[in-house]
Order: sequence, then structure tokens, then C-alpha cells
Amino acid sequence: MSSGEIAVQARGVSKKFSRSLGRSIWYGIQDVSRNLIGLQTRSQTLRPDEFWAVEDVSFDLHRGEIMGLIGPNGSGKSTTLKMLNGIFMPDVGEIEIRGKVGALIDVGVGFHPMLTGRENIYVSGAVHGMTRRQIDGLLDEIIAFSEVEAFIDTPVKYYSSGMYVRLGFSVAIHLNPDVLLIDEVLSVGDMAFSRKCFQKIEAVLNSGITVIFVSHAIRHVERICQKAVLLHKGKVEAYGEASDVTKQYYALANNLSTLDTKSGDMNLGQHSAPERFKVLGVEILNEERKISDQHYMMSQMVIRVRFEAYEKMKDLNTFVRLYSIDGINIVSISSIGNGCSEWIGPGTCDCVIPELLLREGVYTVGISLSDQTFSLFRAERAAEFSVIPDESVFHRAGSSGGMMHIPASWQFHSEEQN
Repeated sequence: MSSGEIAVQARGVSKKFSRSLGRSIWYGIQDVSRNLIGLQTRSQTLRPDEFWAVEDVSFDLHRGEIMGLIGPNGSGKSTTLKMLNGIFMPDVGEIEIRGKVGALIDVGVGFHPMLTGRENIYVSGAVHGMTRRQIDGLLDEIIAFSEVEAFIDTPVKYYSSGMYVRLGFSVAIHLNPDVLLIDEVLSVGDMAFSRKCFQKIEAVLNSGITVIFVSHAIRHVERICQKAVLLHKGKVEAYGEASDVTKQYYALANNLSTLDTKSGDMNLGQHSAPERFKVLGVEILNEERKISDQHYMMSQMVIRVRFEAYEKMKDLNTFVRLYSIDGINIVSISSIGNGCSEWIGPGTCDCVIPELLLREGVYTVGISLSDQTFSLFRAERAAEFSVIPDESVFHRAGSSGGMMHIPASWQFHSEEQN
């Protein structure tokens, strides 16, 4: 295959399921019976209780490319990946994959629980058409990468989910597939192993392996993928360059956010002593001091906490944490050194961010308050806001990627030649 050849092609792929188990079984019997007598199944129409899990999905992926499948929960990502792996057959459309497929879709899929890790490596290699001698040549490398050497001769039914993922990924990546399918299962592994997996994926790109990667870690998709498909309610919302598609994902995620930052609803927070102190609401304000959940990079943003102290509080301080959409704590700041020595009654505390240095995306605000004795309140998801893409701002700031902008100056100096 040449570098420009299409390795994976999907054309108008759709898959439907039934919400009722009983109807699903009955429809399956009907479809098999129609196939046996040479009649076409009713694949293009929905029957009672059926719904399209994936509808009219199309894309092309060339050899050596990595494509991300992204979207909210229930958007059809895993269903699409399982159709690509042949676990599900599409009801409508066609899928063509040129080459050998390796897959890491569900933890432990393909492993026999009663066989040891070593035995499962040989079984997986045989399934992929490898000879015992070929597997022998890769065995030590597979075991070393998986980091389960101490348990390699233990039946895998005794493995933890993390050990399953380690061995499963190591087998999948070392059996030299032409196309590798990876689901979100990599999140089961620890941070160090996940980092090693991504480093391995980046390394094998030069060997021409094509990768389709499902993840909610959008920063990972931005980092390693050339293309991306954004799915929403089973349909393609966007398809193209990964950097462009992830921006549309951020916009979609902001529209789908169910947390009302204007309502002050703090049901997700915990008060330690509500009879002494209570948080009434958290609001995100723009530079005009108006409530808004959408902001531009480099603009001013204010995080306002409304509260009431029913008795005198000493050394009242507020702590603010900003998280990315995939849960990364970007920054933690506090009012220590600028707090209130004493406070009683209703009030507000404004955390003023003069220049918002975050790039486009959806962010969560965590809030904590405490006095000199103990914690008064804590909420990991007190509010949400989004940073809206503005290429002109990014260009003026000199920011071309990543999670945030760091102000920098540039100096060019000529050096005299001796």
C-alpha cells in the first residue's frame, strides 16, 4: 500500500438497535429467517422500539494516519468502532478496511480467562495469522511493555482491569496490525502507562500503521490525530482536520452543558456547617460585569461567589480551581493574603482574572471556602464556562496551540561573523 492509499473507508454506515430486549430477539429471528429464504431484511426502516445508534456515517482514512472519534456520551463512537472491527454488522452502508486489524475495544476482549497471559499472547498472535516463531520473536518485548512480568504465567481471570489493559494494548500494538482500533479503555491504565501508550502510538506512525482512536480526552486527540470525526446523536457533526473538528466539539459541548451557572444551584456542593455559613451561588461574569458562560481569550473574567455568614467568620478565604473538560486541573488560586479577617452577614467574593489566558474549550470551576478553623464549603463543579475560538486574538497573542497562552516576548539578534 502506498502512503496515499485509503486504508479505511466508510460509506453511509448506519446501525440500529431496539430498546426492548424481547423485540430485539424477535426482530433478529425475523431477519435471519428472511435471509435464509433469500428476502432482503428491512434494514433501512425503523420498526417499533428501534432507533438509529449510528446513522449515515462516512469518512476516508489513509495509510499511516491517526483519526480521532469524538463526541458526547451516547453519540455512537463505540458502536462505530465495533462495526469497523466486525463485532457489529452495519444495517446500511459499507465498510472497507485494507489490511490486518488489531483492536483494543473492551477490557479483556479476546483473552480466555482460564489461560495465562503468556498463553493468551500466543492465541492472539495465532488469530492474527502469525507463526509461533514470529510470536517467539516478539514475546519478550510484549511482556516487557505490558509491565506484567510477575503475573505473565497467571490465568488472566485474576488480572486487574489495569493489567488487562496493559497486556491487551501491548499485544495489539506489537502484532504489527495495518489498522489499530483503540477505545477509551486506555483510561483504565495509570498515568505513566497511558503516557507510554501514546508515545508508542506516535512511534509506530512511521511504520505506516493506521489508527482510529476513540477518546473523551480531547487534548490527546489534538496531540496525536491528523483527522477527527465528531459524532452527535449517531450522526456526523463534523469531519476533517483534527484541529478544526475539536473546536466544533468545544462549541457543541458548551451548548450541551446542563449546568446552569446563572441559577446559583449548588446541589453539587457540600456545606460543612450550613447553620454557620452558606454559599448561595456562583456566577461567571464578563468584563462588563454581566453573567455570561462564553468568553474570549485575553478578556477579563470574574468568578463571583455569593454567600452569607450567620455568625462571625475569621480569616475567610476562597479557593478557585479551573478544570479542563477532561478533568485536568489547570490552575488553583486562592485569596490567602487577600482574604477577610472578619465577616458576618451576606456578601460576595470576586475572583478577578484580568486576562483569560485559556485557549478555546469548555472549563469547569471548582470552589472552596474556609475560615481559620476548618473548611466551610466545597464544590468540584460549581460553574462552567467556555472560551470561544477567535483566531484574530490567537494571532495577536502569538498563541498557536495547547491549553493556554503564555505571554512571551521575542528578540532577534544578529551575530557578527569572525
